[in-house]
Amino acid sequence: MVEWYLRRQYITVTQADALKKWQADAYLAGLMPACIGGYGQTVNGGTTEFSDMRVAAIARRTNAIIFLTNLSRHAVPMVDAVAINGKSAGRWIMEHVGGSPHEAMVWLQRFTDALARHYGLAR
Repeated sequence: MVEWYLRRQYITVTQADALKKWQADAYLAGLMPACIGGYGQTVNGGTTEFSDMRVAAIARRTNAIIFLTNLSRHAVPMVDAVAINGKSAGRWIMEHVGGSPHEAMVWLQRFTDALARHYGLAR
């Protein structure tokens, strides 16, 4: 969905980069989309089994989740839906909040702007 939004200029390159960083950290942290549209930890066990790269990705993701949660309780689920599960923001908001697709784009832009600032991609 990230590339789809970028090609249609619904999001900026900086916003897309923030979503791609979120997506990369999720994959490196061990989260993978499931067939049912959710995701789960792919490796069970303690952190001693994880590589340094995975531990760093988990820490970055945890910090970003805390940051977005302070912005809105809907931020993390929406960003996960778009960046990890490949769901449109409009569909996510209609299913979970009952808003319009236009409102979903406003939210997504707001959340990705904040995420870009958190990652140091924008001011």
